[in-house]
Amino acid sequence: SDAEASRAKRYDVRSLKYGVLLILTDGIVSDAEATKSLLHAVSDLPLSVLIVGIGAADFRLMQEIVEYSNQTSRPNVSFVAYRPHQHDPRSLSRAALKDIPAQVVDYLKRKGVPPRRYSGLSETSNCS
Repeated sequence: SDAEASRAKRYDVRSLKYGVLLILTDGIVSDAEATKSLLHAVSDLPLSVLIVGIGAADFRLMQEIVEYSNQTSRPNVSFVAYRPHQHDPRSLSRAALKDIPAQVVDYLKRKGVPPRRYSGLSETSNCS
């Protein structure tokens, strides 16, 4: 449609940027409301927030904050505890990164960026 073509022209794929913010935490949340507010504030940005819980702390409050954030705004926040994966880096990577592709697609859909067929990266691609 003409509307889709117009949206596609507004976005040069080479200029689209998307980031991942990695937060390492010991589980102690000094201000849960401020944390919720901050996560809500970044929900419209081209950003995924990945929180990794380090140590033996009780991460229930952090998990509640992530769940609250994802229910009240764009679901762009993920949490994974490190300890269950500490002896298996691949398992940690899979658990930590599993939601990122869906978060990117969700962001692009919300911004009206039409899907494109993946054609691979050329040698001259700038992936910075």
